[in-house]
Amino acid sequence: MSAAAAPAPAAPKSNFDLNKALNRALGGGLSGAAAMVVQVATLMPLRTTMNYQYRFGTTTTEAFRHLKADGGILRFYKGVGPALIQGPLSRFGDTAANAGILAFLDSSETTRNLPVAVKTIGASAASASFRMLLTPIDTLKTTMQTQGKDGIKILKARLAAHGVGTLWYGALASAAATFVGHYPWFAT
Repeated sequence: MSAAAAPAPAAPKSNFDLNKALNRALGGGLSGAAAMVVQVATLMPLRTTMNYQYRFGTTTTEAFRHLKADGGILRFYKGVGPALIQGPLSRFGDTAANAGILAFLDSSETTRNLPVAVKTIGASAASASFRMLLTPIDTLKTTMQTQGKDGIKILKARLAAHGVGTLWYGALASAAATFVGHYPWFAT
């Protein structure tokens, strides 16, 4: 048999299984969200102290003393409502993006054998994009943490002065930080 008569190799199938990808994303995302609820409940005082330090440039001790004097232990939980929305949704987005994108790429013969490090670039980009959508919730949470009882009033004034776009200030930096944090965690 001559080389010209040999059949051409079959092209790889590129049937992506979106349902499987969505199911994996949902499963991974829910467990990540549940873990984040526990983290918010237990670590909120530390995050509030840290965000206060970032905002006002104080030491940890100074921030802690000021926050405690400004409302006792409950002051450390200003912004807990938005934190209980933003934190679990962020973690859901991280884990769902990773599980969903990997399952989606694994469902096609065309992309199945790509290295995990390459597939994770897509997952990290999806996670970073999702985090940008959550920036207004993060803005509300952080303003409440740093400004206390005046936080919502201050945010309303900022909205009146600068418009709704002000809620997304810092979104690109947040997305970049998410990508940089997500990629090494999920690529290894």
